[in-house]
Amino acid sequence: MKKLKSILIIVIVEIFYLFQLQAQNCNCKEEFLYMKGYIEKNYAGYRDKLKGKESEYNAITEQVLNKIEKDTQTVNCFIYLGEWLSYFQDGHTGIKPNYKNYNKNRISEFKFKNQVINTSEIENIDKHNGIEGIYSFKQDTSLKVIITKNKSDEIGDYLIRMLTPFPKQKVNRGDIFGKIIESNDKKHLSLIMVGPIPAYVAKWNLEEMFIKNDAININGYISRKFEIKNLNEKILYFRIPTFFNSGEEINNLIDNNKDLIDKTPYWVIDLRGNNGGQDGSYQPITPYLYTNPIKVKGLELLASEDNIKFYSDLMTDTTLSDGDISSISKQVENMKINIGKFIPNAENENLEYKMDSIKKYPTNVVILMDKSCISSAEQFILEMKQSEKVTLMGENTKGVLDYSNTGKFCLKCLPYCVSYSTTRSKRIDFNQGIDNIGIAPDIKLSEDKNWIEEATKYLENVKK
Repeated sequence: MKKLKSILIIVIVEIFYLFQLQAQNCNCKEEFLYMKGYIEKNYAGYRDKLKGKESEYNAITEQVLNKIEKDTQTVNCFIYLGEWLSYFQDGHTGIKPNYKNYNKNRISEFKFKNQVINTSEIENIDKHNGIEGIYSFKQDTSLKVIITKNKSDEIGDYLIRMLTPFPKQKVNRGDIFGKIIESNDKKHLSLIMVGPIPAYVAKWNLEEMFIKNDAININGYISRKFEIKNLNEKILYFRIPTFFNSGEEINNLIDNNKDLIDKTPYWVIDLRGNNGGQDGSYQPITPYLYTNPIKVKGLELLASEDNIKFYSDLMTDTTLSDGDISSISKQVENMKINIGKFIPNAENENLEYKMDSIKKYPTNVVILMDKSCISSAEQFILEMKQSEKVTLMGENTKGVLDYSNTGKFCLKCLPYCVSYSTTRSKRIDFNQGIDNIGIAPDIKLSEDKNWIEEATKYLENVKK
């Protein structure tokens, strides 16, 4: 809870003077055209996404340019850039604040923008349908916000304001957490999280962050802590909130719980909310779930001058192993002689992993997954679902995997960087893509169920 509160202190700060000053000195159209040109040359999904849709793409581009030219408030530029990037519907491609490009020493000058929450607003809020309402954060249901229509002329259709104050942190009831933009067809929402540098989230899912207070949700708080524990003498619970730089932590957790692991026949691996990371992070788990060769569709890397520079710079990362650096070096050399082409991201386009033995325990494993599971979490699920030990339970994952291995470039003037996918999966060529669809569970679970209890019941009744 303390961690979430400290994050909130940063993100609910309204757009501050320094950002406005910097934005007003930038030319939004120039920034847009620079970003557009970079994406068209280097984004691995560009050709697939435009195939047969060139006129649609040109129309969207023209619409965004018209908005940029009509809006004299350059401070809104990041929204238009994010809107254009959302056309590609790629969870690895978007615009993000560049915190290296603002003056952190001025943090004491930040002022919260407060809009008083009247008692009548709360009393009448339940009479509204749709987006408006009182919500709790999924990761801590004691923290509440109120979402109401934005009655000001400022950008944003709805305001998200804090109902829960934090006096010690100088966060008051009524402070703005963010703003919501609703698409013209009412099918999509976008989120602006106001802060030192405002963040834009295109095609945002309200339910991934908040629970409406009148909604039934037994799942409640889902821990972000790695842990292994017994649910009973036969069932082990393994919580994995992320695969981001977590390989060592997962390996240590396994080593420290060897006695439990080696004698417990059933596992529940809880991946809910897992935001991906690196595929290597889940390698310590794979031997325990393995039963037969694991087949993986290969990746293709787009060879371009900018991608060569990105991967060359990546080799200076001190956290990479010698093997990783050697692999990247080979890719860089291969890209140099194949500019403009896709090259295999491994020696074999389609891989098959075999292990020498099958571990006695666990005999049966439930993997809990939800719509917040993305990227490497989905790769883990795709590989582990091939095991005879594994049953998937929960709901469809989000579907952010077909285009991956994120590159990054920063804008010329505005304090933002743009992430984009440098690789595409060969799954796409076999009509097996999962982007914006997700991976379906073997057994669907609804929000009004306690998922851990459901997994326990399933394992207790599984055929021995």
